[in-house]
Amino acid sequence: MKKPKIAALFLVLCLISGLTATPAYAANIEEEPVPDEPVEPYSYTEEVYPYFEINNGTADARVRFAGIQGLTTHAEISIVIQHRFLFWWSDVTGGTWNDTVYDSSGSVEHSLALSQYGDFRAVISVKVYGSGSDHDEIDQTLYDSN
Repeated sequence: MKKPKIAALFLVLCLISGLTATPAYAANIEEEPVPDEPVEPYSYTEEVYPYFEINNGTADARVRFAGIQGLTTHAEISIVIQHRFLFWWSDVTGGTWNDTVYDSSGSVEHSLALSQYGDFRAVISVKVYGSGSDHDEIDQTLYDSN
């Protein structure tokens, strides 16, 4: 008779300590801020100026780059306009452009009449090539709403 009382008392103590215990959670590593890595200077690029704006239902995307005179040979510029639906981004029909500028500096500009409303972004990638076989790659994403 003593054993069931001791077992019941032990069980009650375990339940009480379990209810009052503070749970421990592991931190999600993706939510913690990551310090920026130092940026190495580019080999063939002085500056890149990306631009994206939606005005009166028209998306305007521009990229201007300045290379190093005598070193930069050309640049490949990719612009993709995307529309957000809930949590996903999808490419907008007619909103993808790939250009090559054969000069040490230059710019490209594209416009697109939007048939949708909501949040948009321009995913811009600039690859600047020089006299060597390597290249600089500058990627940037700019956001706007319609």
